[in-house]
Amino acid sequence: MDPVTSHLSEKCLDSVLKLLSRELSYLLCYKNKLKELNEKAEELKRKEATVRKQIDVAARSQGKEMVHEAVQFWLQKVDEIKEIQEVGGSTNTNLSNYEGLIPSLLVRHQQGRRAVKLAEYADKLLNVEFGEVSYRPIIPMWTESVFSEIGSEGLQSRIKTVEDIMTALKGSSIRTVGIWGQGGVGKTTIVKAIAKKALEMKLFKVVIMATVTRNPQIRNIQGQIADMLGMTLEEESEIGRSGQLRERLKKDKKNTLVILDDLWDGLDLNNLGIPVHDDDSSQKPMRNDTAFPGKTGEKEKSGGGCKILLTSRKKELLTTQMAVKEKSLFRVGFLEYGEALILLKNVAGLNDEKSDLNSLASEIAKKCAGLPGALVTIGKTLKNKNSFVWTDVLQKLERHEFTTEEESMEFI
Repeated sequence: MDPVTSHLSEKCLDSVLKLLSRELSYLLCYKNKLKELNEKAEELKRKEATVRKQIDVAARSQGKEMVHEAVQFWLQKVDEIKEIQEVGGSTNTNLSNYEGLIPSLLVRHQQGRRAVKLAEYADKLLNVEFGEVSYRPIIPMWTESVFSEIGSEGLQSRIKTVEDIMTALKGSSIRTVGIWGQGGVGKTTIVKAIAKKALEMKLFKVVIMATVTRNPQIRNIQGQIADMLGMTLEEESEIGRSGQLRERLKKDKKNTLVILDDLWDGLDLNNLGIPVHDDDSSQKPMRNDTAFPGKTGEKEKSGGGCKILLTSRKKELLTTQMAVKEKSLFRVGFLEYGEALILLKNVAGLNDEKSDLNSLASEIAKKCAGLPGALVTIGKTLKNKNSFVWTDVLQKLERHEFTTEEESMEFI
């Protein structure tokens, strides 16, 4: 026989023998194959339970978590294997029900072959490792800046305030920053601008803002924070909800900015669920004199909790009850006439310097007493309106002097 032909014949014979050996093993060792499959299936079941538990824990502690597509695909394949295994039977399959030897041999061969294939695939699934089973979707909290209503041109006082506060927030030794000023001067607008800017600059991964108001409801504030985090608070009690929020915020606390707007009285951040210090002292009851951030210099300097930005009309509230240090305190005052006029014209869309409305705009800006809230409210009312409306507004203003944002909302 020709050497080449001989070599090919040997290879063919070897392949045939391997094929026969594998097929015979399906038949003769089918019970062992089924046993191996069941062992792999049990191991896979335990791993599946672990993965599902990780998903459940993430959903409870971190909020509305999304399961990674790779994990979803893996779980789907695990379910498919379980379904096939149930249909395929187990090592206790009773073959005596089949009449004749040949049908029994065929069933044994089929079960053995199926068991080997499924065991191999189960082994592949067992070797898959996941870094994280889920992720928190990015919530577009700040789709546009309310600060854009003010515009950047000419309003140097507001621009400088924002820049100074941003610098303070960057400081490693500062945990709590306070903004104070009369109602209507634009504190909320400024903190929204800071929130947007902080996210754009990637100064923080997470920025949360909640409005406190004159009569604060803890559950409502906790709900606002949870909404910003994409969480569902399942606990009924304030303490239980506080624990949920704390566990979630502790994961990214050094990269989180919490803004609490419009404080009228002292607020215990630990009761809310906001982690303040590295020592996690919030886990145990605290007296009112130590409940707030920055009460001692050491805590503020070393604390690794969330950074806090507070706004209030009362300076003393921020310094005494919320322990904000003077170096971290910023006052927002009234606008100068020039800036007030720029704001009014920007909001009203008055860009024509030759317009007859400019003289009316000047008088209205003076009557608004430098209150951005009043200027924005009135500017929106006057947008695209004729001179009769402008005149009517000016006449109302001449009969109505106001010094707060609330009054400016009422007179129109």
